[in-house]
Amino acid sequence: ANTAWAFAKLGVANEPLMHAVAHRILRGNFVDRFNCKDIANTAWAYAMLDIPHRPLLDRFAQRMRQHRFLATFNSRALANTVWAFARLGFDEARTMNAVAERVTDRGFLHTFRPQEVSNIAWAFAKRGISHTGLMDAVGEHLLQPEVLVAYSPHDV
Repeated sequence: ANTAWAFAKLGVANEPLMHAVAHRILRGNFVDRFNCKDIANTAWAYAMLDIPHRPLLDRFAQRMRQHRFLATFNSRALANTVWAFARLGFDEARTMNAVAERVTDRGFLHTFRPQEVSNIAWAFAKRGISHTGLMDAVGEHLLQPEVLVAYSPHDV
């Protein structure tokens, strides 16, 4: 996760290397040992470098759907992962529905910073995924007086 992140942070789009890293992650069954931050950082790296690797994304999605694993994601890790998925054109329905359910867990949305709420809404819209429960929860969240005033022009 850290190597992929470093290359993305520096803007070095070495596609053969990133494919080799993905294959090593998959062949080594590393995803089962990845925590939410590892998945978020790795997905973010591939998205920033615009290198979609479908088998890696599929494996991340599968891991995210494993029992209780999605509950380990904090707002930042979840927003970054979903943003990366959308940017790479990945929209596996079961995972996106599970993400929407996680976001709407009681009290979880209140832990999101404005950019994270925006990233979640953008990702679902970008992929054309209409999840009424998620959008209703985001709308209710934004209608709270103390919430919307914290949003920048970009976040709104």
